[in-house]
Amino acid sequence: MPNLNLGEVLEENQFVEKIYQTSGQEYWSKAIATLSQFFAEYSLNYLDSLSKFANTKILLTNSPQLISNNFSESFSDQTWLFTTSQSFLLPSTFSSMPMTHIVKLDHTNAFTNKLFLIFISQEFVTLFFSDDHKFLFSLHPEPISIALLSLKQFITDQEQLTLLNQNLAHCPLVVPSYKVFSKFALALLIQSFPQELPIPEVREIDTIKAIAHEVKTPLTTIKTLLQLLLRREDLTQPVRNRIEKINFECQDQIDRFNLIFEIVQLHKQIVLTDSTDLAEILENNIDTWQKQAQRRQLNLKIDIIKSLPLIITNKQLLSQLLNGLIDRLTRSLPAHSKINISMAIAGKYIKLQFQSEANPRDTILIHKAIGQWLMIQPETGTLSLSLMISKVLFELIGGKLTVKTNPTLASYDGEILTIFLPIKEN
Repeated sequence: MPNLNLGEVLEENQFVEKIYQTSGQEYWSKAIATLSQFFAEYSLNYLDSLSKFANTKILLTNSPQLISNNFSESFSDQTWLFTTSQSFLLPSTFSSMPMTHIVKLDHTNAFTNKLFLIFISQEFVTLFFSDDHKFLFSLHPEPISIALLSLKQFITDQEQLTLLNQNLAHCPLVVPSYKVFSKFALALLIQSFPQELPIPEVREIDTIKAIAHEVKTPLTTIKTLLQLLLRREDLTQPVRNRIEKINFECQDQIDRFNLIFEIVQLHKQIVLTDSTDLAEILENNIDTWQKQAQRRQLNLKIDIIKSLPLIITNKQLLSQLLNGLIDRLTRSLPAHSKINISMAIAGKYIKLQFQSEANPRDTILIHKAIGQWLMIQPETGTLSLSLMISKVLFELIGGKLTVKTNPTLASYDGEILTIFLPIKEN
């Protein structure tokens, strides 16, 4: 029998989203709940024909619980269960479920502490995978095709394999619209459950909003007092320089928490997109980016293409996200590092790339996750949006963010950030 290692295969795919912060089992439960709610909550607005799926809907999983709680009956016409035995976890009505197929596995190839789910319809596909240390999910055909090829290796019954291939032929894998992906990802990330103890449930986004408010209020007061001091004519230049630096740092923190506060509101808002001049956004922010780099003794180089075509996006949110990425880069790199921002036309997209260069011997400040939304640098206490959330937000405004680690800087998790923004069609 083959040695199935779906986790490693999927983890390398660019279309698979990865969550490492908490146990995979926790996110598995969230994902199942999200999938159950997703159709009802978003079908009318984002999937006009989702509630009218064509006849063939296929569910493949190794979780008997999904059958015992009627999940499979609600969402699929046929279920393929990969298991070592027909255990007591299967429902008593199992024998009367002709559209459930059992793929018997050898005990040596059991999915120890691993769970997977693949749901396929003619209009929507998704994949979940979890183990003790990570949770992976995707709504893209490429990794799902890879997973299906791996699973087919376990089907030794040729009649079963032929039947599965015939049914899959009626359900070609499709790429969902960016609205489907972004709404599903946000729904997954904000999914919460009642606590086992009888205490009020507090969602992470509520905590973030409370922290943002508590931080912004005193900083705004301090900034007002600093501006009053700067109006005094008796200040020596060294004192004025220090006050201006404090003022800049306060504004920097206020802007950061404004971004975080506004982002956590998006799960209950509709994000509008329109024609946008990317060159204007870059020109409005370049001076601020240069100041951020200079304060940390970094060299920032920007190559802007002249006469850029218009793009379709949300102007305000794009500007905020770009500022957040620059902030993350400048606070991660050691002094004398370089940040190169380049642009290119890539088919129907403008490609905006942020690439940093640093001496591998220098210390690079690492971001660690706290929850699903935020990252923190333990050395500085600086908070920023997680790359997972940033990816979702770029999808929400019509773009895509990819993250690639520079092989010479294995300790840094985001050396090359590439953003694809859709060009407006004439």
